[in-house]
Amino acid sequence: MPSAPLNGGAAGARLGFGSQLVGVLEGALALAADMLDADYTVIAEPLGEGESLMLRLAGLKGTAAGAPVRELLTDVEQNMAGQVLLSGGIVSTPNLAQDQRFQRDPLRESGAGGVLMAPLIADTGPLCALGLVRTRPSEFLPDEVAAFSQIIQPLASMVVLAREPDLISQRKGGLPGVAGALDEKSRSDCRSSPRHEYHYTQWIAPVRSWSKPTPGDFTKVKCGDLSAGGFSMWLDRLPEYRELVVALGKPPAVAYLRARIVHTRDVDRGGCRWYQVGCQFLERVFL
Repeated sequence: MPSAPLNGGAAGARLGFGSQLVGVLEGALALAADMLDADYTVIAEPLGEGESLMLRLAGLKGTAAGAPVRELLTDVEQNMAGQVLLSGGIVSTPNLAQDQRFQRDPLRESGAGGVLMAPLIADTGPLCALGLVRTRPSEFLPDEVAAFSQIIQPLASMVVLAREPDLISQRKGGLPGVAGALDEKSRSDCRSSPRHEYHYTQWIAPVRSWSKPTPGDFTKVKCGDLSAGGFSMWLDRLPEYRELVVALGKPPAVAYLRARIVHTRDVDRGGCRWYQVGCQFLERVFL
């Protein structure tokens, strides 16, 4: 079946996940795309008995905020998303246009060069495939593949909760009120960004005025967790600033993000007082 573009309708309306969950998935993908220098992102969801796929393409670079996405209906054969869902493994290519494995992939028509796709997996198998696309031939390096997997895999539990609250309620024994409580938890999760452990050293620079920080302003910090909406870090003293710029990733794939401190708490770590500082991302900046 050839790919067919779909027009009209609210964003995410055709995806079984619902628009709120699609927004969370795209937020996580946007963060990964910024960190790994991708040009647009893909969500691939199996339809019906799994013979067809809905591809949702969201452009990040050179596209105005809120611009419409492109949705494609295709089959599972000879395309990367289908291979990911059938195998349950990560698949990448440095140049989709020349990859003989995926001759019928509709992403070829959308300027795809280097592509990285990974499945979200639950106990029942793959739920969907999430991908990053570069519009130039480019190989995703092993550390980039690992970083992408680390960002997206915690989303699987959210997808399960959003799609199968009734099934989860049955596993809990079907007690009165459990389904409603789980449904409320699902809606709550969809409104927030899932956080996952991110125990890496990154660089931050305080923002003390409207001027951009210089390379000499950056210092190393140990991060605690990361999500599409923010991150946390560990400091040995309370910060004297309210905003900062954080450099996420490794050269040359570094994304600079302005963030606001939203909470702090002191923690005893091995007899020493440390402060866990939670930050909310505000915008990407270019230094």
